[in-house]
Amino acid sequence: MKPQFFALLVVWLGLALTSVADETFHELVIPLEEGRYYHRSDVERLIQARFGDTFAAPSAKEERLELGRAEKAALLVADLAGAMKVRFESDRLVLSVPAAQRRELERILQVGWGLETPRRFDPTQRSVVLIHGLEAAMADMKNLTRAFQNYGVQVLTFEYPNDGPLALSGARLSEDLKALAEENPRFQTVIVAHSMGGLVARFALETPERNPGCVTHLFTLGAPHHGSNLAVGQEWLEFVFSLAPHLPSRKWNLVNDGQGQAARDLTPGSAFLKTLNLRQKPQNVEYYAACGTRGFLTAAEQTTLVEEAESWFRRRGVTDAKRLAAIRFLQSPELCTGKGDGAVTLVSAVPPHAHHRQEFYLNHLELVRMADVEPADHPVFRWIIASLAWSKRP
Repeated sequence: MKPQFFALLVVWLGLALTSVADETFHELVIPLEEGRYYHRSDVERLIQARFGDTFAAPSAKEERLELGRAEKAALLVADLAGAMKVRFESDRLVLSVPAAQRRELERILQVGWGLETPRRFDPTQRSVVLIHGLEAAMADMKNLTRAFQNYGVQVLTFEYPNDGPLALSGARLSEDLKALAEENPRFQTVIVAHSMGGLVARFALETPERNPGCVTHLFTLGAPHHGSNLAVGQEWLEFVFSLAPHLPSRKWNLVNDGQGQAARDLTPGSAFLKTLNLRQKPQNVEYYAACGTRGFLTAAEQTTLVEEAESWFRRRGVTDAKRLAAIRFLQSPELCTGKGDGAVTLVSAVPPHAHHRQEFYLNHLELVRMADVEPADHPVFRWIIASLAWSKRP
């Protein structure tokens, strides 16, 4: 089974705890070819008609997706959990879905992804493409979105499976940008990408046959260009932090979700990163890197945490292999202020071909979320605007 669907199954099982008995079900009839293939556009039209959702512009070529065993399993678990009603027929899939669960349906059937342009798209206007990071969505970049829009900048967004293989997402970004540029030869844009989104953007730009040719600048915000130790060890973080209640309270939602295939790609030394970092930067694109210096632990807190974890493991007779793995993880520089932003080290946050780098006393999430300040005063936003020498327009 594809790794990302384990997480989906858990999501569906959790839905069983939420009663939908009093909610109206909407029937969706999805045509199937050969009993197992469906078209993304068919699903998007159905969901839009039933729920009023709007989706990104379709891919340049009509996508035929397979309803494989993993997808069928996730749908059947949803049926058993009472989250929706599912019926497989030889030439169609019949679903009865409550409005509250449509987002999970979109994830399983892989719709709603891709590049989205504003309704009044102007190819001659200053534009920025915003790309979210690992286990995130565009809602996490709403402050930057509002800041750019208020500054008179046209905002495009790119949604992708946030824990899937990076190469597939990069290929989709390339395809969508190419299609838009071919339709609008005067279109040029800047990309601003948080976390893993920076690697998705680099894959699209640095694969020679994929470079869409319309991107002038790439700003990566806390992107793990050389990987992150947290990609494969977040379960230790959650477990061991429960042992140290006197440490300052933190919100660890940055690393507390499953990561699917993305974990392999983000692991330091992965085949994906080795290949990507040997590629050349396109000559027509300038790279800028924002690096966060505010980790989730001071050096003293990290030392205390490691000592407490060591003591706890020894008292309970945990095997040396597991104990050492957890300790190595807790000693990760990503977690420590001055060395990383809580998820990515200062060194990893800089791509091989960066023209400019800038440090900010912010953690990984604060690079795009600044709830306590006006979006226009967001230090990362101000840095981007100054770097581009953009003035405010109505």
